Amino acid sequence: RYLFVHPFFHMSSMSILFMCINTGNTMVCSEETDPAKVIEVIEKENIKMLFALPPALKYIVEELEKGDHYDFPLKLAVSGGTKVSESLIEQYDRNGMILAQGYGSTEAWIISSWHPQMGWKKVSSAGKPAPHVEVKIVDPETRQEVSTGEKGEVLVRSPYLFKGYWQNEEATNAVLQDGWLAMGDAGRLDEDGFLYIEGRYKDVIVYGGDNIYPDQVEEVVLAADGVLEATVVGMPDDVYGEVPYAFVVKQEASALTEEDVVNFCKERLAPYKVPTVVFVSSLPKNSVGKVLKNEVKKQALAHA
Repeated sequence: RYLFVHPFFHMSSMSILFMCINTGNTMVCSEETDPAKVIEVIEKENIKMLFALPPALKYIVEELEKGDHYDFPLKLAVSGGTKVSESLIEQYDRNGMILAQGYGSTEAWIISSWHPQMGWKKVSSAGKPAPHVEVKIVDPETRQEVSTGEKGEVLVRSPYLFKGYWQNEEATNAVLQDGWLAMGDAGRLDEDGFLYIEGRYKDVIVYGGDNIYPDQVEEVVLAADGVLEATVVGMPDDVYGEVPYAFVVKQEASALTEEDVVNFCKERLAPYKVPTVVFVSSLPKNSVGKVLKNEVKKQALAHA
């Protein structure tokens, strides 16, 4: 029994819709967005599986931990669309649920997936490529394939690639290269063929000539006790060009301070990657729940 709480226009919901039809799973649809109401639907409808983006899954599990929910029926949560933190996967595991993740896009469909049976040592990866899907990593400048373990741009080739952007040949040619789709993501493949996504190239923070990938910093910030949501963006700096700022939504009853988060990061990150931390009440998101980094930066600059 699958619960749809994610918009149907999104690729993730479409792919799971076809899966449910193919396997004969019961589909339950809900427009609820309040975590407590979603939990009520899960219990009432005996839901075993759902898909949601990480922020939504975080709010659901935090609400779940507030009360006594014996024999909670949900067994599998699936996420993707943005980085799924290791701390969130572990939080679901502590509550008796599996949190699996996938990597893909509207243009490429499903590229790779990870679930706990693949091994907890690979929990920070986006898993292994799906059947018939090829992945390679290239130097973003030379477009030459890089060595195993080396970071570069993720390229994908499969029978599922889109044909192009509607009436936009220029945009199509910019991403389709000799049968490969350029994802615009920084990533690497390890010796076992697992794919690791480091972040979007357009989101990279250039700190005095060094690159800081926001995903790496966000992973650490989200692991701090009391942090509900977080996003990291580069803010202008007269000396270094850009410096990392972490905008954090903390749990309602938490006594966490901005200094606490900074100190937590200092123990786990190189000094130049430690962000300035700013607490906010919420983060702007698009219609599917992805944080709008450009809007976060715009609001922060306006406030400054």
